[in-house]
Amino acid sequence: MDRRQVLGGGAALLGAAFGSGLFQRRADASSGTADPDRLADLLVDGSDPLIRAAVSDYLRDGVARHYALRNYAAFWFGADSPAGHADALLAGLAHADTDALDPRDYDPSRLPNWDASPEHRELAYSFSAARYGIDIQSGRADPKRAEPDLFVYPRDTQPDSVLLKLGLAKDPRAALAAMAPQSDRYRNLRAAYTAWRVKASEDPPPTVPDGPTLKPGMEDARLPAIADRLIYLGIPIDGAVGSAYGPGLQAAVAAFQTRYGLAADGVVGKQTLATLNRDAAEWVTTAALNMERLRWLPDNFGSRHVHVNIADFQLDYWEDGAPKLSMAVVVGRPYRRTPVFSDRIRYIDFSPTWTVPPGILVKDMIPKIKKDPTVIEKFGYRFFTGGDNPQEIDPSQIDWATVEARGFPYQIQQRPGDDNALGRVKFMFPNTHNVYLHDSPAKELYARPERAFSSGCIRVSKPDVLAQALLRDQPDWTAERIADAMARDKPVRVLMKETVPVHLTYLTAWVPPGADLSDPLHAVRFRPDVYDRDGILRAALGA
Repeated sequence: MDRRQVLGGGAALLGAAFGSGLFQRRADASSGTADPDRLADLLVDGSDPLIRAAVSDYLRDGVARHYALRNYAAFWFGADSPAGHADALLAGLAHADTDALDPRDYDPSRLPNWDASPEHRELAYSFSAARYGIDIQSGRADPKRAEPDLFVYPRDTQPDSVLLKLGLAKDPRAALAAMAPQSDRYRNLRAAYTAWRVKASEDPPPTVPDGPTLKPGMEDARLPAIADRLIYLGIPIDGAVGSAYGPGLQAAVAAFQTRYGLAADGVVGKQTLATLNRDAAEWVTTAALNMERLRWLPDNFGSRHVHVNIADFQLDYWEDGAPKLSMAVVVGRPYRRTPVFSDRIRYIDFSPTWTVPPGILVKDMIPKIKKDPTVIEKFGYRFFTGGDNPQEIDPSQIDWATVEARGFPYQIQQRPGDDNALGRVKFMFPNTHNVYLHDSPAKELYARPERAFSSGCIRVSKPDVLAQALLRDQPDWTAERIADAMARDKPVRVLMKETVPVHLTYLTAWVPPGADLSDPLHAVRFRPDVYDRDGILRAALGA
């Protein structure tokens, strides 16, 4: 069993308005005090329904370690237990929904046999507290189980470390709150999640009916309904809405499209209409899913780092805890998804060659050459034997009519140049995924709102500017020298004096740095789920 699947029967909904019949039986019930010997027997024997039916070995063993260090003295219901601590714990667990967790998962009274004795009650409280600590610090879902393309490794939260923190705290409720991620990105998204929950409790205006694509100047009976939905979502409209689609409403639609990651052209087509009609509860769930993703990630990305949000098709370069540079990127196609992982940029290759990866060789390159062998000369492809001492061969010696893509015995390398698939520079963080950042000759793709066109690598729109930023602590690499290195006909490699962390994430909801946090409802940004990773995560969470 996965170490985070520590209690059975997890609740299904992340963003729901949770039931009111929770945490009703309070700690001040006259239940007596827990006996250390009986606590030890319960934990060591493991046959009681409380232990056997609801708790994993991982959680039971961690709680057992904690009580062994205490010589099995009770903390919540012991003779010397701090007054009010058990009630404070319940009060904190009852507010798990503020972090998009379901309080029902942490209600001790939902555990079988929980109140059979003071010892059972003691352990039910500790099991619930430990589970909450694990979920809030490491996430409910194992990223790798949620999707194979996720290579993130949440902090290893131990049940006994959670209970130790609570045991040392003067206020268990405050200690529970402090276990949540402390990054600004998490706290700000949590504020937006809370605001959207309030919005979801309101009665929304009617959805906009389907109809033809609406362009500026057209007359349409749906215009008032569109305006009502925009106002409901906090998009201001300049001027009255008339019978024709005028500039005020068009500007509001474009603002809405920008906020939700659509082409900001003011045209109301199928995608814009579908997004406009989404229920607020759906945005609550989207925010909740991304809070789960942030629980997998470290609070601190590093004062200097590169962050790529795959779902936003954007790269941000950070220094001194703030973004200094942003640019559009192209990421992998939905069937060749860019993986989520972190590494460190170690060197930069200017005027690189491109060795065609095996997957692209089989799926793309060989079929393309078989169809039109003239691309070999046109794009500067060279062919080499394999092994430790590769030798270049003449591609005209290959019988392209009969050669098979699978088992192709040669490596293909593209010479440096403007047509090179990597453009004029690549930024290397060697990894098992064969993914890196690079330039591209296909500049026109950066202007598109959705930019999932690569085979998995990340194409950057301002490679020269990014190179200058990354080499800013190597003053001999001036802008002029970088430009010269990018124009060579042979590769130039520059080792980084200081390696820079790079984080590839997938966030379909976040609050941008510097956003107006006085209005978290409208500070948040949402993006289409281009890889359907939201759906996969919802399934993993049972949402």
